[in-house]
Amino acid sequence: MADAPIAPPAPSAQRASEVTRGLLHRNLDLLSTSQTATGEGLLGECTVRLTDAKTVTVSELKDLTAKIDKFLLSLPLPRKMASVRNFFEVLVVAFGVAFSLRSLFIGPFGIPTGSMQPTLYGIHYIRSEAPQDVSLPRRIFDYLNYSQRHLRFVAPADGQLDYLDLQAARSMPFFPNTLLTYRSDQGQAYHWLFPATPTDTQKAILEEYSAQFQAKALMPWEGPPQLKFRQGDVVFNGVMELGDHLFVNRLSLAFKNPRRGQIMVFDTDGIEYNGSPLAGQYYIKRLVGLPGDTLKIQDRSLWVKPAGETEFHKLDVQDSPGFAKINSQANGYRGYAAISTAKYLRFDGEEFTVPDEHYFMLGDNTENSLDSRFWGAVPRKNLVGSPCFVWWPFSNRFGLVDNN
Repeated sequence: MADAPIAPPAPSAQRASEVTRGLLHRNLDLLSTSQTATGEGLLGECTVRLTDAKTVTVSELKDLTAKIDKFLLSLPLPRKMASVRNFFEVLVVAFGVAFSLRSLFIGPFGIPTGSMQPTLYGIHYIRSEAPQDVSLPRRIFDYLNYSQRHLRFVAPADGQLDYLDLQAARSMPFFPNTLLTYRSDQGQAYHWLFPATPTDTQKAILEEYSAQFQAKALMPWEGPPQLKFRQGDVVFNGVMELGDHLFVNRLSLAFKNPRRGQIMVFDTDGIEYNGSPLAGQYYIKRLVGLPGDTLKIQDRSLWVKPAGETEFHKLDVQDSPGFAKINSQANGYRGYAAISTAKYLRFDGEEFTVPDEHYFMLGDNTENSLDSRFWGAVPRKNLVGSPCFVWWPFSNRFGLVDNN
């Protein structure tokens, strides 16, 4: 009995046709002329057979499928490798899209210091009066949402904290720890893990006990200050926050020049501080001086004489709302500080003129900022872009950055 026509066409023949077409398109540079011609012939036969569903028979489709199977197995890339190749093609496209986006946005960028506080926050310690012996679920929640790592250390005996002996401890990725040493008056050493890098740990100690360090600075002949505690004293009780993580818009510099008052991310290639290069790091500061500007600090305010002008004026709201916030000396802002140990703007009234193709950068927290006062103006080629979005933590600063 003759084969009866079938309708609709057999799925196996349709699938074989799709696989053949895909392999031909992906491997044109690998296939010989005869292999390409054979494949195109089979595709043409498939089109005819599958279109004329009323007359095609089961045996004809079986023969056609067998031909296609034999052809596919003869190709340089067997049919079983198609799915692997598809995976790698998707992976390559994904990486291409990711790197294309990085040409417009650099991220994630984490602020390492407190130089821009309270506009933007870097890694910092917050003391708390409430005990920090919290449950594991709470610790996980606070880290994921607020980048907070809880810590509590009580003096185990009468003694002192050795803040100069800081050693990086073995840690999991994204969870750095530093080994702190506490020495009793009897010489016994106690060790405790502080949830931060050694640099951030030392910064937290210096900020938490700044009064002792400042008092000691008035009497340097007595040697380094000792942080002494009685048994049961709370040495640390609070959280370490990992600072604001940003997306930076590189297109902000593609169509217009930087403006005075704009917050800017830049790399430090070619910049030196105390004879050592800062290369390889990204900094974030507020751009306060344009090429040709003459700057000075007076009474905790920043004054500018733009290129071509003869008079200074105080940088304020008419230049950028950011200057008004800093000048207010309220809500955490403390104005602009002249630092005697800096290289430029060391005291009230000292002037600095910004060179051509350079920009002068200051942190909003000038009392705790390593900026252009110490290593000079930043070349135009070093500018990366302006922060546009705080994506973590989910604090009141989450969202679009007010870059004014």
